[in-house]
Amino acid sequence: MKTLRVYLAEKEIRLKEFSQTLEIHQSYLSSIMSGRHKPSKRLARDITKATQGEVVFDTTRKDMKEPSQQAQLSQ
Repeated sequence: MKTLRVYLAEKEIRLKEFSQTLEIHQSYLSSIMSGRHKPSKRLARDITKATQGEVVFDTTRKDMKEPSQQAQLSQ
């Protein structure tokens, strides 16, 4: 599973463009990607839908970190 940062880089999508797709502010999306904020369940679902399932946030966990951040927490 990819992180949102990797997905955007591979698809050559700018943060601003993707945040407009999600209808959220660019700085909020950046803070989610850096782990400073966690997405709501709705936003997590919207990100998964917008990336055709390539990026998935675990909404069952309280922290809802991106997959790479979850791996770091479990080490």
